[in-house]
Amino acid sequence: MPDDTMLKGFTGFEGGCVAGGSTCGVVTAGAMGIALKNEARIREAGEAVQRQVLIDAGEYVRWFTENYGSCFCRHRTGCDFYTIG
Repeated sequence: MPDDTMLKGFTGFEGGCVAGGSTCGVVTAGAMGIALKNEARIREAGEAVQRQVLIDAGEYVRWFTENYGSCFCRHRTGCDFYTIG
């Protein structure tokens, strides 16, 4: 995938999905990385691999939450992303 496409795809995730404090970009990017790592397999095998990638991404999110306490930016940082200062 061209880098500019990847950059556009990830742009809104900093600060938790468009600075909303929701799902952390680290979590989202990790899940997307799992999908991209399997892109060739998905193209070759189709839906069965897609389902497995979704399961793998879900397991990654669960792992992250268990190890870091939350997958939400607002919980992990304590920041209100809409308040200056």
